Amino acid sequence: GGGGGILRLFGERAGLEEVSRRARFVQHLPVLLNPWHGRARFGGPFLDFLSRQELLVLAQLNLGMALQQAGELVAAEEHFTNAIGKTSSLNRFSLLVREMLSNDEGSSKKAAQDMVNELGGGQIQDVDSLLELGQTLEHQEDLDGARLYYERALMLDPDDENVHFLLGRTYLMQEDRDLAGRHLMTAYQGGLRSCELLCLIGRLMLGGENNDLEGAEKYIRECLDADPENAEALHVIREILSARADVDAMAAKELRLRQRVHQDPLDGNASLALGQLLAGTPPHMQSALYHLNKALDASSATDSVEAHLCLARLVIASRDQLDEAERHFKAALALDDQCLEAYLGLATLSHQHWGDSQSAESYCDTALAKLTSKDKKAAVHHELAKLIQCDSRRLVAASIHFQKCLEYSPEDTNPAVLMDYAKFLRRFDNNDRKIQQQYWKVLQRGERNPDERLRPLHKQLAAALHATAPAAALAHYRAAAAAEPGDAAA
Repeated sequence: GGGGGILRLFGERAGLEEVSRRARFVQHLPVLLNPWHGRARFGGPFLDFLSRQELLVLAQLNLGMALQQAGELVAAEEHFTNAIGKTSSLNRFSLLVREMLSNDEGSSKKAAQDMVNELGGGQIQDVDSLLELGQTLEHQEDLDGARLYYERALMLDPDDENVHFLLGRTYLMQEDRDLAGRHLMTAYQGGLRSCELLCLIGRLMLGGENNDLEGAEKYIRECLDADPENAEALHVIREILSARADVDAMAAKELRLRQRVHQDPLDGNASLALGQLLAGTPPHMQSALYHLNKALDASSATDSVEAHLCLARLVIASRDQLDEAERHFKAALALDDQCLEAYLGLATLSHQHWGDSQSAESYCDTALAKLTSKDKKAAVHHELAKLIQCDSRRLVAASIHFQKCLEYSPEDTNPAVLMDYAKFLRRFDNNDRKIQQQYWKVLQRGERNPDERLRPLHKQLAAALHATAPAAALAHYRAAAAAEPGDAAA
C-alpha cells in the first residue's frame, strides 16, 4: 500500500516489542530505502547523496532490523545504539525522508511528520540537530513546533547566536516584536552579521511605535556594504530614504540616484554619482566601491576618469591595497593625460607611502611636460617644492618652484602655496635682504587674499612690521587675535 502503509505496519509492530523509541524510529528508514517502494523515487540520487559513513550507519540499522525480527533484541539494540550514536547522520536521514514525502497527501505525509517528531521527542543533546529539525518544521509553516526545537537548543547553548537568530525570526513571524527584537539583537551582539539578520533588525526598527529611521538605516547600510545587490536591503533603504527625503536633501538625492540605478542598471552616470555620494561623509566604503566599479563598466571615458579617481581616493583613505590606488591613477591618465589629480596622486603615493622621492619627482616632471593649463602647472610646482624642500642641498631649487607658483597666478595664488612659501622662507637667515624682500611680498600677497587659511600670516606680518610701522603691526595683531581668540602671543 505504499510508504504510508509500510510505516503504519512497522509502527504497530514496534509498539508490541520491547525497543526504545529511538530504535522504533530508526527501523522505518531501511523500509523507505527498500526497492519495494520504487527505486526511481528512493534509490539512485538519494543513495548517491549519502556519504560512506552514512551508508555504514544504514548497514547498522538493517542489521538491527534483521536481529529484531529474529527475536534477538539485545543484539538488535546494540546495532541500533551504534547507528544512533551518529546523531547528525540520523537527523539528516529524517530530514531527507521528510523532504521526499512532504508533497504527499494523507497517511504518507503524516507518517513523515511522525518520524521527525519521534526523533525530536528523544533526548537529543545536539544543537545543530535541533536547529535542523526546527528549520524543517519552519519550512512546513509549523512555527510553534519549530520554536520548541529552538528553545530546546537555547537551553543547551544559551550563547549560540544562530539559535537566537532563528528564535528571533520565528517570534517575528508570530508577530511577537519584543521577543523577536531581544533575540535578534543578542544574535547581532554575539557576532552574527548575516544579511538576513541585518534586514530583519532594520525591518523591526521601522515598524512599531518608534519607527527608528536612523537605527534601521545603520543595519541596512551594513547589509548593503556586505552585499550591495541584496534585494530586501535595497527595498528597505529606498523606504528609509523616501521617509527622510522631505527634510534631508542628501537623502532625497540618494533616493533619486538609487531609483535611477534600479530602473536602469546600465546607467553609468547614475552609478558614478551614487558611488561618489556613498564615498562621502560618513563613507559607506563597500557600497561606494561596488557602484563606482559598476560605473566603470557602463560610463563614457570622461565619467570613467572620475570613477577611477574616486576609487583611488577610497583605497588611499582605507590605507589598504595601495597598489590598487596606483592602478586607478594610471588608468585615469591613460584616458586623460591632462588629469592633474592622477599625477599628484602618483607622486604622493610614491613619496609618502613608499618613500620613493625619485619616482615622485619623475611623475611631477612628466606632468609639467604634458599639462597645458597654467593653474595645473602651478600645482605641480607646489608639489615639487614641498617634495624637495626637506633636502638642505636643494633649497634653491625648492625656492624656484615656489616662485613659479606665484608667477603662474600673480593675482590669485592658492593660499596653501603662500603659507608653505612663507614657512619655507622663515627657515633662511632673515638678515639676507633678498630673502626678506621675497618674504615681505609673500606676506603682502596673503594680506590681499581673504581665505581663512591665511589667518596665521597676520601675526607674521605684524612681527615683520613691528619695528618699522607699529600702527600697521597693531592692526595685524588685532586681526590675528580676532581670528584666533585663544592666541596669547597675539
